[in-house]
Amino acid sequence: MDRNAVVAMMARMGITPQDLQNMGQPPFNQGATLSGPRRPPPFEPDLSSDELKRRFEQFDAWAEYDRTLDPVQVPFENPASLVHEFEELHRSITANFHSPENSTRTSITGFGKHSSKLPLDQLTIIYLSEMLVRKVHKGRFLLCRSITTCTRLVGVQMLVEDPEGRVRDLAIYNFPTLGMGSSPEDVAAIFPLGTILAIREPTLKMPSQGYRPIIRVDSPSDVIFIEPHSKLALGTTWKTGSRVNRSAAIPSSADAWKARGNGHFKAGRWLAAVFSYSSGMEMDPSAYLLRLNRAEAFLRLEYYSASQRDAEQVLGLSLEESARRKALSRAGRAYYGKQDYVGAEKMFAGWLESQPGDPDALAWIARCRLRLQESTTGDYDWVRLSKESQVSPHIDAANYVGPIRVSEMIDRGGGRGVVATRDISSGELLVAAKPFASAFNADFPPPQKEVLISFDTLAKRALSRNQAAVLSRATQKLYGNPDMYNSVFDLYGGTAYETPLSYPPTAQESHRFPKSFPFFPATDFDITQLESICSHNVFSPYDTQVPDHPDSPEDSPDRPAALYLLPSLFNHACCANATWFSIGDFIVIRARALIRAGEELTLSYTYGQTPYQQRQSRLKNWLIAGCDCALCDEDRRDGASTRERREKLISQVKVAVPLVRLRALVQDISTAYSPTRGALRPDMWHVYHTLGETLRLREYSTYLTESIKAEFDALQSVGVRVVDKTMRGAIPRPRELPIATGEFFLPSVIMLDQYVLTLITIAYAFSKMPDLARTSRWLKTAISAHGVAFGGEKPYFMHKFSTFLGHVGLLRTAQAMEM
Repeated sequence: MDRNAVVAMMARMGITPQDLQNMGQPPFNQGATLSGPRRPPPFEPDLSSDELKRRFEQFDAWAEYDRTLDPVQVPFENPASLVHEFEELHRSITANFHSPENSTRTSITGFGKHSSKLPLDQLTIIYLSEMLVRKVHKGRFLLCRSITTCTRLVGVQMLVEDPEGRVRDLAIYNFPTLGMGSSPEDVAAIFPLGTILAIREPTLKMPSQGYRPIIRVDSPSDVIFIEPHSKLALGTTWKTGSRVNRSAAIPSSADAWKARGNGHFKAGRWLAAVFSYSSGMEMDPSAYLLRLNRAEAFLRLEYYSASQRDAEQVLGLSLEESARRKALSRAGRAYYGKQDYVGAEKMFAGWLESQPGDPDALAWIARCRLRLQESTTGDYDWVRLSKESQVSPHIDAANYVGPIRVSEMIDRGGGRGVVATRDISSGELLVAAKPFASAFNADFPPPQKEVLISFDTLAKRALSRNQAAVLSRATQKLYGNPDMYNSVFDLYGGTAYETPLSYPPTAQESHRFPKSFPFFPATDFDITQLESICSHNVFSPYDTQVPDHPDSPEDSPDRPAALYLLPSLFNHACCANATWFSIGDFIVIRARALIRAGEELTLSYTYGQTPYQQRQSRLKNWLIAGCDCALCDEDRRDGASTRERREKLISQVKVAVPLVRLRALVQDISTAYSPTRGALRPDMWHVYHTLGETLRLREYSTYLTESIKAEFDALQSVGVRVVDKTMRGAIPRPRELPIATGEFFLPSVIMLDQYVLTLITIAYAFSKMPDLARTSRWLKTAISAHGVAFGGEKPYFMHKFSTFLGHVGLLRTAQAMEM
């Protein structure tokens, strides 16, 4: 294989030509000894769970050892040779990006990274000759400029020189809009050749691959773009000349910057357009069309505070009507994005006054009024939301907060939780919310050839593509929405960070939008803390549309991921008194049981029918001391040997097992509990349900009766009280439901879609006996339970389950049923 082919292959693996040259050579690692690990261990896709555990242990050992080493100086290499190698890398990456081949990248999160909090004018300049490997250069900033075309593997990479002409590699991670899927052209639009940067409190590190040190920047707020006409740039003399070789000429007028910005905008490069429009405004602050264009680009980035600021500043000018309408429209959409529907409607009303009867203005006003109604009443059109989620997972709906408040949890020994402000009924809506950031498979449509696999050293787990993308999207949103800073950073981020006892936070003056954005960051944030917040709080929204027993979202590699704000403050209990589900990215939290005023509300972040040890393993990232809910207490009292025996037996339960063996297994498992065990035995849910399904497939009357009994047992194993177990003859109390309502109506330890499907399954079994009265009764129970669990009454139930009902022959019965 020739060198170019090797370079291309290595580029797909994230290895540079310089890495190839140095393979087999001893690393430059002054101060290291042979007794310690010189490099962090490699993390590859498809590691077994045992091997992944070993790699995390090796990483912790390497990190601990690396902290013991002294900072050292590393020699510089020939700049011309470095530039040649880097341009070769860029060509390979570009060719690979535009080829049909897939590429997999890996990244590591959760380890400590420095993020600067000091403004540039409080820092003093440092030159590359002064920088040491393994040192954060606090109180200093590096002035540098790119001397190669920028490229991207996981982070943005380039060669930079300082004013003295010395050269180092620079890698910038988590930069907005330049994550997985961004093209080489996207990178070059924001970091063109010759870009001057100030890196606050830079860190020089040895890379995990290769032996050339890199300046690594993990927080994009540490990167400041220095305008060529700024005082700092004009006062700097560059040893290699005032202009980087091959760099493009800088536009010399506001109109030229506008033209460049419009080109970026048409290409969908919103942030690059923002930089161009901003540069034009630096040359001509009175160019309001540039500000108006920038407001639209900010909207596309969801930088609503920035867009609102620009649009309202334009509205303060004397304008022709067409420009004023654009400003009103953009201001209204900015308010709408911030969920200030009153402010949004005011702007759209101004637009309508300027242009009576305009259909777009009328449509926006109608949307504002509907969102305002949703936010104040919690009354949603669930069928509409469900249909919308089938087109896009990103739902247009307002947040709602019900009878709850955030409170200090003294009974838990501190921290926060969510409590009821009044008595709450089963099924009552508590919270409905859009995420701060989310990622779904639909966000990465074909041809998406890049896959990022991230390894979280905090939670000791591999992250899915969507989980990794949430961190990138949260970073991007914070970058341009400083008013959201406290709402995110006041979430729990682990024991290393102090968590306020109140929520929501109040906006602070330091997080208001600065005039210098985007050249200076809108706010400073600690990327390590943000990684920890995401590690502890990201949900995996699951689709409630599939009328089948879904696989656990926890185990799906393609599961979506979302960071929510208020929902993240609910504490965990395996047998929780509240439940959550999602419609697309819209999370809905309802009460499972009757809840008294002042009582804490809890959610389950794992499934109660999951074996005890698996639950504890999954929860260790959130609950260091383990879960103390009633179910976990019962499981602990059973004892380890009893639990292990039970789990071993349960693992043998499958539909394909012969019926005689399956009946024997059910009997054996039912005795694998301590004598004092209560009725709540959620791991029996799967056992009884499998028995019921096996019997139901035979469709004989005797088997159907036994099947129904097995489903009754399944319901009771998860806390549902079946009050009518009759299967023939007259129905006692026919006007009442056959299961207890109120406190015992919704089970606390299984997904509620499974519960509703089980009720439909019982109705189906009765229809085969046939017993039409009991069929209708249990089908009515399914509709009622669904209404309590999910809202929307019968229309929403029919929307979700019509296909399944048709498959089991119950569609006409359900359609004709009066509730």
